[in-house]
Amino acid sequence: MKLVDFGLVKLVEDDLSLTQSGMLCGSPLYMSPEQASNKPMDPRTDLYSLGAAYYTLLAGRPPFTANGVPQILLAHLTSPTPDPREVVADIPEACVNVVMTAMAKKPDDRFQSAAEMGAALEAILAGVPQRNMSVFAMQESAPSIAAAVDLMTGRSGSTSGQGLSASGSRSRLLNSTVAAQKEEVAPPATSRRGFLAAAGLAVLGVGGYFVQRRFAKDGSSGRAGAAGVSDAGTDAGSTKAAAGSGGPPIKVGILHSLSGALAVSEHPLSDSSLLAIEELNARGGVLGRKILPVVMDGKSEISADSAFTRAAEKLLETDKVAVVFGGFGSAGRKVIRPYFEKHDRLLFYPAQYEGIEESQNLVYTGSTPNQLAVPAIQWCAETLKAKKYFLIGTDGLRAHATNAIIEDTIESLGGEVVGTHYAVVGESQFSTVVRKIAHEHPDVIINTLVGDSVLSFFKDLLEADITSSAMPVMSFTFGENELAQLKDPFLAGHYVARTRFPVQAGSTEATFEQRFKKMYGSHRPVSETMESAYYGVLLWAAAVEKAGSEEVNSVRLALKGHDFALGNVSIRVDASNLHTWKLFQVGQVTPDNRISVTKTGEEPIPPVPFPPPRTRADWQSFSDALYKKWGGNWANPTKPKQKKSKKH
Repeated sequence: MKLVDFGLVKLVEDDLSLTQSGMLCGSPLYMSPEQASNKPMDPRTDLYSLGAAYYTLLAGRPPFTANGVPQILLAHLTSPTPDPREVVADIPEACVNVVMTAMAKKPDDRFQSAAEMGAALEAILAGVPQRNMSVFAMQESAPSIAAAVDLMTGRSGSTSGQGLSASGSRSRLLNSTVAAQKEEVAPPATSRRGFLAAAGLAVLGVGGYFVQRRFAKDGSSGRAGAAGVSDAGTDAGSTKAAAGSGGPPIKVGILHSLSGALAVSEHPLSDSSLLAIEELNARGGVLGRKILPVVMDGKSEISADSAFTRAAEKLLETDKVAVVFGGFGSAGRKVIRPYFEKHDRLLFYPAQYEGIEESQNLVYTGSTPNQLAVPAIQWCAETLKAKKYFLIGTDGLRAHATNAIIEDTIESLGGEVVGTHYAVVGESQFSTVVRKIAHEHPDVIINTLVGDSVLSFFKDLLEADITSSAMPVMSFTFGENELAQLKDPFLAGHYVARTRFPVQAGSTEATFEQRFKKMYGSHRPVSETMESAYYGVLLWAAAVEKAGSEEVNSVRLALKGHDFALGNVSIRVDASNLHTWKLFQVGQVTPDNRISVTKTGEEPIPPVPFPPPRTRADWQSFSDALYKKWGGNWANPTKPKQKKSKKH
């Protein structure tokens, strides 16, 4: 039995750390300003107390201390929340930001729900990966939320059979996942940042339950999705619960990096696929059968023997899933592709990529360079009057091949590439290349960096006083989720190239963005790659319904050359190469860190995976040379340089 005080419990003995008898209800050390001043309270009141509890966990002492209760209450009312790093200097900034937001004096400035606070803590685990870590390092993933609860409550994760989720919908889906996958998704933590974030989630998990219960009577506890503890079913139990009237559930795989340097881009893709699965199950599933997701973590490891390849092998050989939705980086896709061809199973791949590939076992719901990179360069030449270009990207197949296509396009337009630079995955030092860019002074910088490196590059640009008005950046793999990691809006004016599925004329269906925000919260950003991941699930389901079976050959035949009306969009799968037709767009970053669309193509562009003027044989030789250069990998396996710590 455990007792948690969030302002309701009164004990016999008076102590500053406990609720005072004969006084206002609440523990003085953790009491919100509105409690201290006897003002109206709502769920945000307890989120302040949760923030104070998290502060204490991080710093080892409460935020405000004094000799008497009045002094402590006055501090909660009037004194700024002290920075916990004044006590423990190396507390991660992301954890400090959670504390400061939760403990804002005005309720309107705090997290507005337990779900929102939970999402901020999850972002530390999944959305803010460790710096200076190569994706080829066999690092352990961040701890699971369930492990955090076990850590804080003294419960054994292997026997409790319980997990904590900051999204009720996500929790319900993960509870139906094969129980054996839980260890794959979230092994023990090895990073201090992950430990502190997980501990914060544990505080939220215990306290969030009381936040919901305390205000449930007046309906102010919020929609499902606030943090809470939920039971995780066993394999047999999940199968029984998920089975519909049409037969046993259809197992499907979801394979993305939920930890590591690429998680900032990939974790939202997993959420998008889970949303589509939940919506399908709410409508009765597919062919009258529920869909059972098996979620795996690629851990940003994309070499030949890595978390990605082991996860793919397990999904196909052990779990016998009907289809897999996943992948982001081209190196990751390349190393798992052989497994799908060996087992003749389908992988729905959502990311825009370099092309120069097609497979009867991959359905590409992202874009090819002729749908994205080529029109983007044409737009730069026409709209920005660009002649000189500097190309920077991640040292992998996608950036090298995309830049080769870009160079061909620039040459055909009479432009010039004045410099190129490739950074290893996870690189965070760009001051040298920024000086080179400043020296060359291009009209446009073309950016194909991925993951954490994108933000590091932009920060070094800012430090060198290179602004969007002087040298705008056109990014291909940077979007809303990466922007959401920025505390300060310093990218206004830069450009983003992307593609979208065409919207059906006159459709009254809710958009993907509306559906996603309704499920996960209005604070969550939405990108076109997330849209591709979401509609990839619906596309597969529609093909299964059309074929009357989940059998691969039947689904593949149903997909080819057909238009599918899904929600409010129309998706056409090219019969020759299983790529989708896409609309080109240009967006510009606004001062509030959003992307405003400034250009949308008039017609969907058909996919051309092997663009001219080079032949298919030329492109094959090009990719083979890179693979050999990197020692049998599809990206440079070199670890990024470590930043030297500043001496004080």
